[in-house]
Amino acid sequence: DAQDKVVQVAVFALDITERRRAEEALQKHTEQLKILHEIDTAILATQSPEEISQAVLDHVRQLVPYVGAGVVLFDFQAREGTVLFADISGESTIRAGTCFSLDVLPGGDVALGALRGGEVYVTEKIPILAQALPALRDLQAKGLRAALIVPLVVQEELIGFLGLGAEGCDVFGKDQVEVVRKLADSLAIAIQQARLFEAVRHQGQQLRALTARLAETEEAERQ
Repeated sequence: DAQDKVVQVAVFALDITERRRAEEALQKHTEQLKILHEIDTAILATQSPEEISQAVLDHVRQLVPYVGAGVVLFDFQAREGTVLFADISGESTIRAGTCFSLDVLPGGDVALGALRGGEVYVTEKIPILAQALPALRDLQAKGLRAALIVPLVVQEELIGFLGLGAEGCDVFGKDQVEVVRKLADSLAIAIQQARLFEAVRHQGQQLRALTARLAETEEAERQ
């Protein structure tokens, strides 16, 4: 009887523990959904690619604590990457507009091919990355020990990546990586749409300027 009671108590304690874990997982999932909804709302409320990137990174920190983050866009014709937006505390050489050659990326075209295929990777090879990209050295001094690189892909076209830096790989668990991947998918579409909108607006401005010059020329000819 005593042994049966011990077993019953153990089963009861295990059941309570499982319930508690389930409740904590449900609460965590609910919080993630809330933040994802806030991010979607923020994306819809912004217009420029820079504002969209800032809105996303402002919320990502609530899901994945990082020491630095950035959104980089690629120009394959020029073989360059350009920082669209960077969220780094304190002074840093990494800022919006910072450019670097794609040729210095560790892994080169193989790494770019992996990103094109939608591969997400976590690396602790920060010293190697810092040698190739000197701008990472100040982040390394601030505690950067691991990086999460998530491709930005639109209709199978790689346009850049979302990068997060943390103090260790334990920050980038399976759940965190999956959440950031979903955010990167939404971010890529929003950035591409914003760029198209800006291109159309710029073309409209050029068309209006050309129309005004034509009108001036016609008026001058009449005079």
